[in-house]
Amino acid sequence: MTNDSGYAGWVNLPLDASEEADLKDCQQKIQHALEVFGYPQDVRDNLKVAFTKASLTIDGIEARSGAGHQLADGQPFYRLEIAANGKTLEDGMRNDKTVATLMMLFQMLGQAGMSMGNPIKIDHDFRGSIQEKRRDLVKMLGVAAPYVMKSPGGPQPG
Repeated sequence: MTNDSGYAGWVNLPLDASEEADLKDCQQKIQHALEVFGYPQDVRDNLKVAFTKASLTIDGIEARSGAGHQLADGQPFYRLEIAANGKTLEDGMRNDKTVATLMMLFQMLGQAGMSMGNPIKIDHDFRGSIQEKRRDLVKMLGVAAPYVMKSPGGPQPG
């Protein structure tokens, strides 16, 4: 993941071996949850989860301009990024299930950002463990599943 944060004081930090293992475990368990909760294959193939470790300080012209970030104290934190690979906002207008899932996660994460580019994606900065966030995401996917499956554009009964 690159520094597309928009902050000059953003520094990407390497994940240690334990964090890398947590990341892989998280990605596998998210994929398993998508399957168990009945998400279509398109969603399972295109919804991608990544974590970056970073630190951020805001000073100089950014600070004088009023820029702010809740975690801008120079201490490490994680950025969770969930992307709908190959999907854009226009796909959401056509009731795409991957975009619908992403939008539901965006609403449930609370303080998250959204990029409307290609792919459409959300990011959420947090402190805590990757495993805790994984548990939160699995719960969110369980809550979102019935709403995503009922949305228009999905398989219709014969």
